[in-house]
Amino acid sequence: MGQSEPYTTVQSRKLVTQLQVMRAEKAQLSQALIHLQDAERCRLGQALHDDLGQYITALRAQVRLLQLFAEQPEQVQSIAQCLEQQASHLQQSFRAVVHDLYPVQLEHLSVLQLLQLLQQQWQAQSALCIRVHQLGVLPELSLATKQQLYRLLQEALCNARQHGQATHVHVWLQYKQQAWRILLRDNGRGGVLAQAGVGLHSMAARAQAMQAQFYTRPRVMRGWSLYLCAPLLRGEQ
Repeated sequence: MGQSEPYTTVQSRKLVTQLQVMRAEKAQLSQALIHLQDAERCRLGQALHDDLGQYITALRAQVRLLQLFAEQPEQVQSIAQCLEQQASHLQQSFRAVVHDLYPVQLEHLSVLQLLQLLQQQWQAQSALCIRVHQLGVLPELSLATKQQLYRLLQEALCNARQHGQATHVHVWLQYKQQAWRILLRDNGRGGVLAQAGVGLHSMAARAQAMQAQFYTRPRVMRGWSLYLCAPLLRGEQ
């Protein structure tokens, strides 16, 4: 009979395999984050081209008309009103693009206030009812962390509403043992969220950027749970 491999050799091979899997997963998430950033740049470029570009073209056309009718006060007044309206639309579109790219208020918000902002935004634009619960006082996080968290939770709420058809979401925020945690639970259709592969990869990539543990799983009865646990990074208090 052949001799079996020593126990230590078998364990070493298992550890090597696990390490290879972890490295492959990390590389996959890093690639997903790169694709996510590229997609955001493309979306921003498209918005600038389709929306802001059209307003600027219209403004230039109105300026040319203004030059042609410089000696006709009534025409000048009419063109001036059009210019004012188009400038107002341009300003609104610019603010929307800037807010989408960089929500300015995040710099001045705590994580609890960030959750409350998402709560207000979603309840204003959809029938999704969100309840926020805080357990303990969370130290101030960096702006980069808050931006990643904001985008991750946007994606999670979008999945809950659009893919899971949830009507209620509960979000718990906790700080304990030098780590902050977020637990999100919805009452949607469990199992449907798995179809949103791009969204899940996006959330996992953002979690990796925060050095956070990230899990999603269907609940026993219905709906999904999302769990995020991250350490305080350098510079966070």
